[in-house]
Amino acid sequence: MQESVQKIAPPKTEPTDGADGADGADGADGADGAEGRSKPPSRDERIPIPSQIRKPHRAIRELVDNKGRLEVPVDQRQRALRMLHALVQESLRRGWTVTPVLSEHHSSSWGRSKTRTWPSQDLFTVDAGHQPAAIRLRMKQRKVPHVPTKDELEQERRSGYRWYRRTDLVATDRMRLEVGANSYGSLVLEDTAVTRIEDKLARALVMIQTMTDVVIEQEEQRRARAIEQAAALEREQTQLRRAAQYGEWVQTLDALHTEVRHHQELRVTVERLRESLARFENSDRFDELRTYVEWAEQWLDESEPFRTLTLPKGERPDMNYTEWRAWQARHQTWRP
Repeated sequence: MQESVQKIAPPKTEPTDGADGADGADGADGADGAEGRSKPPSRDERIPIPSQIRKPHRAIRELVDNKGRLEVPVDQRQRALRMLHALVQESLRRGWTVTPVLSEHHSSSWGRSKTRTWPSQDLFTVDAGHQPAAIRLRMKQRKVPHVPTKDELEQERRSGYRWYRRTDLVATDRMRLEVGANSYGSLVLEDTAVTRIEDKLARALVMIQTMTDVVIEQEEQRRARAIEQAAALEREQTQLRRAAQYGEWVQTLDALHTEVRHHQELRVTVERLRESLARFENSDRFDELRTYVEWAEQWLDESEPFRTLTLPKGERPDMNYTEWRAWQARHQTWRP
């Protein structure tokens, strides 16, 4: 049966399943996009499945034009195409982006033949805004005991070792739809004895929306952390400036204390030097010693710390001693 786009087009009485001009478009082409974006998908929502495909999106056209792309039996192919078409059109109606996974052609080394391949098993991706969701469709598989071939039995007889696999995977008559970023984090919808994938296709929309919501939430959390880190850094820098100013005032006080103590010790020395003049009154060095004592007394008066007091610049520190001591302890530079 020929499955060109023209052959699967419905009559004019068929309700519209896609927006005009959807062929080749990767974004929202439907006129109902604004309404779809305002309403989040629901698990209980039922997505209408068209009886025929009309004006397929480029992602669906890729599947129609390449029959080997869908790994489903011939009798299930039309059902798979209509289901995927419904998913694409509903995604476009919601303003989401649908991106086809197109085939690639590879020429042989002699250039006489070309091979068509696809970069992945993804049929197409649907993006609700921030995270593309890969769409994959195949038949569900089950394990069956492996039936050894004649060659396998012969080799087992010769070697005495069974090297062939114990089980095989065979396709069932039930379809499997995967929606997600990868095979390990995907939503899996399968046909069961009482339900079909079409009955729960809305769950795929919920998954697509959830993937974007998760990315948005992670971005908001990252932004909140960045804001908090910036605020913490600003607080730390403010504390650093306050502690530095307080420390400068403390250092000035320490330096003044050292100078005052040193000056007092020198005063005692100069006084004792003055007292010693009487013992050298008849000495040849008396005049020399008296001159030095007079200079020392003058230096002691001029170097008095409170006459040459140098104070730190700026306003009075707004940090108290308890805060400063805690700051020094946190930075392991505490001093009493």
